[in-house]
Amino acid sequence: MKKDAKESGSVASSHPLLPVENIPMNAVDANDQHPGISELSAPGTPDTSKDLQKTVRELEKAKKELEVSHHRYKQLFNLSPEAAVVISVTGIIRDCNQAFFRMSGYAPEEIIGKHFTKTAIFSAKDLKSYLKIFASLIKKHENASYEYQWHDKSGQLHYSVAHIAPLIENNKLMGFQTISRDVTAEVITKNELLETKQRFVAYIQSSPTSVAIITREGTFQYCNPAFLRLMETDEPKQPSHTFLSYVFPADEAIAMACIQQVEKEKKLAGKAIRILTSRGQVKHILLDALFYPENDIVLYCKDITEIITANQLLEERNDRYKQLNQELNDSYNEKAALLRCLPDLMFTFSREGIIVDYHASSLQQLYVEPQYFINQPLQKVLPPYLAEVTKKAIINVLKSKQINEYTYHLPVEGKDHIFDARMVYVNEEKVLTIVRDITERQMLIEELRQAKEKAEQSDRLKSAFLANMSHEIRTPMNGIIGFSELMRDPSFSEEERNRFASSVVNSSRQLLAIVNDVLDISRIESGTMAVNMHLIAIHEFASELKKIYIQIAAEKKLQFHVNIQLNSDTSFYSDRVKVRQILDNLLSNAFKFTKQGVLTLQITGRVDSICFEVLDTGPGIPEHKLEEIFERFVQLEMEINRNYGGTGLGLSISRKLASLLGGEIRVKSKIGKGSIFTLSLPMKYEASDF
Repeated sequence: MKKDAKESGSVASSHPLLPVENIPMNAVDANDQHPGISELSAPGTPDTSKDLQKTVRELEKAKKELEVSHHRYKQLFNLSPEAAVVISVTGIIRDCNQAFFRMSGYAPEEIIGKHFTKTAIFSAKDLKSYLKIFASLIKKHENASYEYQWHDKSGQLHYSVAHIAPLIENNKLMGFQTISRDVTAEVITKNELLETKQRFVAYIQSSPTSVAIITREGTFQYCNPAFLRLMETDEPKQPSHTFLSYVFPADEAIAMACIQQVEKEKKLAGKAIRILTSRGQVKHILLDALFYPENDIVLYCKDITEIITANQLLEERNDRYKQLNQELNDSYNEKAALLRCLPDLMFTFSREGIIVDYHASSLQQLYVEPQYFINQPLQKVLPPYLAEVTKKAIINVLKSKQINEYTYHLPVEGKDHIFDARMVYVNEEKVLTIVRDITERQMLIEELRQAKEKAEQSDRLKSAFLANMSHEIRTPMNGIIGFSELMRDPSFSEEERNRFASSVVNSSRQLLAIVNDVLDISRIESGTMAVNMHLIAIHEFASELKKIYIQIAAEKKLQFHVNIQLNSDTSFYSDRVKVRQILDNLLSNAFKFTKQGVLTLQITGRVDSICFEVLDTGPGIPEHKLEEIFERFVQLEMEINRNYGGTGLGLSISRKLASLLGGEIRVKSKIGKGSIFTLSLPMKYEASDF
């Protein structure tokens, strides 16, 4: 016991973090009867007595200064946010700061004065490791850092990073000081990030889109099941198998050019090439590609064989149609005009424009009974513009003796019909006009055109989305990797490493939010999104939103108001998480695009519904784009995506969640004035048909 007391006093006198109470202050107490003082103070020795009294006063002053210094350092020690522990060379815990007791849940009397091996903080495994470190420190007198698991008093598991420094005075080891940081949240976040990454890989594995990763030389690095099915193979990674080995020989030059374009421009969009599968089948694919950070190329292949085949068949039919028309035209002067035009309508016009005859396979083909147009001039039967067109066609055909084709619109039973007219020369006095109702064909052509445009737009949006997702995922991943590397550098201070750790956590949350958006839209479209209904108090709910976004408004130097036009006890029944997700999307967009002015969240109600209105003073949205912004992967302009980021899924998810909750989202906007997004939800939820 005397040895410990001596050791404690020695360390405390040399280090401010060791307990000052253990210093043998009686050694310098002026009131003690120290041996020799009385003799030195005896009569006849005045000079010696004065010197001794001066020395005692100096010692008392040094004692007070030491006490003040110790008090100041003790305050710094206790105010440290990291857990700090002082251990003697014998392993006795001499002191702990308040952060340690808050973190561990132990009281000072349960820790201080005990050997660290006699506490329940360390597991057997970590205690063994710590003993090795402790022995090494005693031997080498060097700093050390290590990670360990430990349990607080309640038994909860923690993960910490500890930094140990020896306390040395006059080249003599007096003890150790340990600074520990609780990294439990970071470890949990890393584990969640790993799980999220695994889910993302599983999503690619189950994706219907054919995905492969190749080197610049074309060697396969990865193929998902859809790509294997496309290539009709199970082993694309054999050394002899490269992407070019699957390309149709005549398209190898095109494929090589595609790879070179990806290397140069970092992307490729919508390039059609042919491939030759393992079974010898020729397929047409639409190839999109991105340059991968590891100098690999990611391929996205869409099988368009059926589309190409359908187009080829359509071209063949069009060619056949033109051929038949030509054959009919060659036979017009040789055979009867009536036989050439069956089953189309046929009219004979005189040089003067009189309708002298007609043919129809049935009277039902005629939209006007014959007695109203036979032997009547064009001007009395046809609308003025059509009579003029027909008259000009008669003159041209009689002059050129060539077929004259024209198309016209005519209202029939209140609907607009499209007719294709072909006028042919019969003789100097007559022309024959074959009329065909092509309304259905034109509608089909228009539908095909719209379908083609939609498919092309979908491909463009998909490419833009994949490119954007690649960027959005790379950005936080680069942050995680970069700051994690910096955290390993011991030259940075603890404060700097804490900032790096915060950046890692923020980047991880950003990446998690991106993946959650993709998973949400997948669950919504697959019908697996669950709804958990609860009673939501309006004022409490609005207060939560205000606390968050009032801070964001302050950071962006904007004004933010919450206006509740409802009684303080008003509540409604809905899924709190999903309502919050919708409003977070709407408010985040408002803050994102509003540079100055005021943003307002206005909450109103009716008998059976409640409305949340988000009003901003942003740039506004063109009227013809108001519905387009709710489409998946769509942002108004690619420039917006580059400036503001985002996956383009937020509004699409929000509208579908609103529908799932039995409500809807509406938008009003004016360029230069701002926008109003309105979320309407029923007071009482009823399962929707979504």
